[in-house]
Formats: sequence, structure tokens, C-alpha cells
Amino acid sequence: MQNLKNDYCRYFGLKQKVFLILVSEDRNADAFLSLSGFVVSCAGDVVRLNVSSHFEKVLSVAADAHSTYKLTSEYMGCGLQVLGNIIRVEPGTVVTFNLHSDLELFQHRQAPRIDTKVGIYILRRDFSLAFFQKEWSRVMGHMKKDGIPANLVMLDMDVNLSISGIRLATERQAMVNPLSMFFIDIGDGLPPVCVISEMVWDGKDESEPVCAHRFIQIQKADQQRLNNFVFVTQRKKGIVVKDFKLSAHLLDRMTVDSAKPKS
Repeated sequence: MQNLKNDYCRYFGLKQKVFLILVSEDRNADAFLSLSGFVVSCAGDVVRLNVSSHFEKVLSVAADAHSTYKLTSEYMGCGLQVLGNIIRVEPGTVVTFNLHSDLELFQHRQAPRIDTKVGIYILRRDFSLAFFQKEWSRVMGHMKKDGIPANLVMLDMDVNLSISGIRLATERQAMVNPLSMFFIDIGDGLPPVCVISEMVWDGKDESEPVCAHRFIQIQKADQQRLNNFVFVTQRKKGIVVKDFKLSAHLLDRMTVDSAKPKS
């Protein structure tokens, strides 16, 4: 991994997609949270991103707390990552970050995917991320204490699944919302995996309409369960793969010990 300092803007261009991974010390360390946005401008150690309005409330709270995020993106075929503190959310959901760590380049590793059949329940609502996070926490607490909710009826569906997302068939008249909550029964005898997802592709115009979703909030233990499930299913199908190291995909920590900027 290569460390690069200070000259942040040469690595960020207009409309470049950036993923935001919460790494503040006061975060829920058992959960993985990843949002996304597009570069509006970059000057010196400040980068401004345009994000979905569904993330506004969560990011406004994060701005008040000057929360630390890891910004990850691509540069000339490599991944890059740098720490930044969110300092304000502007009208139009433009979020400003103060970057303050060494910028690192790393080699991409794609998470393995598998075509399979699993039990699925989908909660579709046109609500904010803050709403889904509250519901996610409520459901996770309920399942931990009382088991699977009685009204959670899972349907067997053919999907393409990885630890980072899911692709599945959809009805042409089905409601299309940016955010959803998935319950995924992978048949390991444990409660279903519960994730908040962001739709990244809607193929309703295709002959066989499908939608692709990126997981933006998930328990790390459930990521490991999905990782194991995909690996075992691939082996059963005779697919020769190397075991995927989950830490390489999580990108949940910097390898450089970087302090927050002094105020």
C-alpha cells in the first residue's frame, strides 16, 4: 500500500463517486455503515460531496458531532482511501469534509458473488436513512431477545448475492425506492440477516426486470455469515475460489495512525 500526503485534489474529480464509511470512535463498532455521494468540488484539504436527500438527517447529526468518515473511491484503476471529518451539510444536501490523513492507494479485491436461492423479505418505503436505521435497530433488538417477528414471511427467491449487495428479479409495477430493508434467510439456523440497502441499478426495461442493491448498513457478524455462505455455496457448485478475507472488503480501519486535525 502506498501512502500519499496533502495533495488530495489531484485524486478527486468532478462527479467522481465516493463511498463514506463511518469510523468515528463513538460509532457502533459491531455495525458497518457505508453511504455514497459524488464530488462537487475539491480545494486543498476540503472536498464537497453531493449525496442523496435520504441521508440528510443522518449526515446533519454527524456534522454537529464532527464525525469521522473514511472516504473511498477509485483512481487510475486503484482504490484510494482517506480520513475526513464532516464539518457541515449545505442546502441541496452538499456535504463538506475536512481531509486530514495520509491518502492511501490499494489494490481492489472484488467480493465473490453467487447465484443461489434464499428466503427473502423486503421492506420498501420511501423514507430516510434515519427511519430505516431506527427500524433496523428495533428489529435487531427484537430478534436478539424474542426471535424472528411473527409477521416476517420469507419467500424463496433466486438471487445473486455477496457480502456487499444483492441482485434479484422485480415486478415491473413494483414500488421503486432508493432505500429498502432486506431480511435474508441463508439457512444456517440463525435469524435472517437484516440489512439496509441502497438501490444502485433498476433494470425494469429489460426483458427480465431485475434490481441491484448495495448493502449500506449491516452487522459485521452478518457480513461474516454471508461471506461463509457464499464460499460454501461456491464449493458445493464446484467453483474453485480462494477464501475471501473479509477485512480486505470492510475497509473499516486505516493502516496509518492519523489524528484528527487540531481545531
